[in-house]
Amino acid sequence: MRWFTDFHRGTYELRSVEVGPERKDGGRPRRHADYADKLVTSLNDDAQTLHGELRRRIEKFPDSECVGTRTKVGSVEKEIVITKQGKDSTKKITVPKMTDYKWKTYKEFGEQITAFSAGLANVEMKQGDTMGIFHNSSAEWQVCSYACMERGIVVATVYASLGLEALVYALNLTKVNAVFTSADLVEKLISAKVESLRLIIYTGKLSEEKLKEYSEKNSDISIRSFDELSELGREKPVADEAKVDTDDVALIMFTSGSSGNPKGVLLSHGNILSSAAGMVLAAGGLHSTDRYLGYLPLAHILEFTAEQTMFQGGGSVGYGSPATLQGAACLNESGEPAGDIQTLKPSVMPAVPLILDRMRKGVLKTIADSSWIIRKLFSYAYSGKRSAYLAGQPSPFWDRIMFNKIKSKLGGNLRMIVSGGAPLSPESQEFMNVTFCCPVGQGYGATETASCGCLTKLSDVTTGRVGAPFPSCEIRLLDVKDMDYLSSDTPNPRGEILIRGPCVTRGYFNMSDEQKESFQDDPDGEGIWYHSGDIGMWHPDGTLQIIDRKKDLVKLSDGEFIALGALEAVYKESDFVDHILVY
Repeated sequence: MRWFTDFHRGTYELRSVEVGPERKDGGRPRRHADYADKLVTSLNDDAQTLHGELRRRIEKFPDSECVGTRTKVGSVEKEIVITKQGKDSTKKITVPKMTDYKWKTYKEFGEQITAFSAGLANVEMKQGDTMGIFHNSSAEWQVCSYACMERGIVVATVYASLGLEALVYALNLTKVNAVFTSADLVEKLISAKVESLRLIIYTGKLSEEKLKEYSEKNSDISIRSFDELSELGREKPVADEAKVDTDDVALIMFTSGSSGNPKGVLLSHGNILSSAAGMVLAAGGLHSTDRYLGYLPLAHILEFTAEQTMFQGGGSVGYGSPATLQGAACLNESGEPAGDIQTLKPSVMPAVPLILDRMRKGVLKTIADSSWIIRKLFSYAYSGKRSAYLAGQPSPFWDRIMFNKIKSKLGGNLRMIVSGGAPLSPESQEFMNVTFCCPVGQGYGATETASCGCLTKLSDVTTGRVGAPFPSCEIRLLDVKDMDYLSSDTPNPRGEILIRGPCVTRGYFNMSDEQKESFQDDPDGEGIWYHSGDIGMWHPDGTLQIIDRKKDLVKLSDGEFIALGALEAVYKESDFVDHILVY
């Protein structure tokens, strides 16, 4: 462990250190302080592929719970009160009734993958083909992805919420041969006019009438169910797997498309193995007893990589949905409120700031609607625990009196929340740490780096930062002179964030101009740097803070610059604002 001394703040742990020679165009690279000598490529030195690592865990934990799913068994109409502009009104909503989680062991999960993989081979899907996954996050999503990896089939991920235009763009760009989807999305696929598409595989049920209707619309496309293809694989096993290497492309994953069309990022097995390893080590380790709530889209790199960390550690993943995440949004079979969080009782959970902001506003609204005694007690409790939290001390008294009840809203077992995808407000980060009795780690990464970047230490009580680099990458700041962000700035060097390491992908699919802009060779000939477009600032303890974005500035007629992201962040704090776009 390394330390630094500051005259005003005393002695603190140093989270990252500089490595390599001085640079003329910016600062020196920084690495995680505990891994300064060598970047991590995987948790196992001889790891080669994602599916190979999963097979190891199947051998090690055959009878452990692996993937869990809830099934809808009905629905109930409820009347709720909605407050708009100070006026209450009632609205009828349909609330689903769901089973408890039903689990498959690692052995059973592996058998599913084997059967589906053989099914793909029996319908002549082969190495070099492309499978689009247009499906909500689920155990079947992962069965399909691992089966494809074993066959050397490249997976192209697209969000299940995509509109028709974006869907057509992504599927035509990657020239998919087949698409894995759900029964309710087949109709959209049939109307998408994807020239290369020859096979649709769906989960759920479709009537004979619907299948006939879709076949008449496009007779060139074969439509098979997930169960049918899996059964075919059991009846006609195909043992031979494709020869897949670490550097082979496993996924084509699309960015969010914040500027122009979304870009398909080429992710290799090695990219994801290194990022997953870095994530585990940066978070302080995962355990085979951990339960993870998977409710974010697997088409997002944060969710995909996070689930890989659970499978590599022998933990379990229970799938949920943002729509059924909490309390009254979902009922159990007895008709009692039972959201995915309360039912699963996870120990690890991912989040995006929007979800955490909603949780914070929900608790504050509940307190505001309570009696004055509860409001006063919450104020005292929050103030007392916040002081203890900032001093790094536990608060068993206030937890017993107030916060254990709030903690139970998230199942009661959470030991870690990792927030990513966008900046988390300091208010929400502190609020979650205090009221939900669970450390919130703020992360930073990109699809182009397989989600690898930075993560705050869970014991860190500072807010607004994203922590030190993952042990699997190094980060440096490039001078941006026209914005006056320089690595020579004191006491906090500033500049564009550049990332290098085994996590950095080979670039974009069929987008050479964009690739040249974002992926550039090191001037000294040592690898490739990913240019993020984000402006970062180093703190003296070696942690990074995101302060701006190169493309986020608008120049007014009088020559002044306005940061649109900063304006959005201010307005989002209002109770009256849920979504906002400033342009």
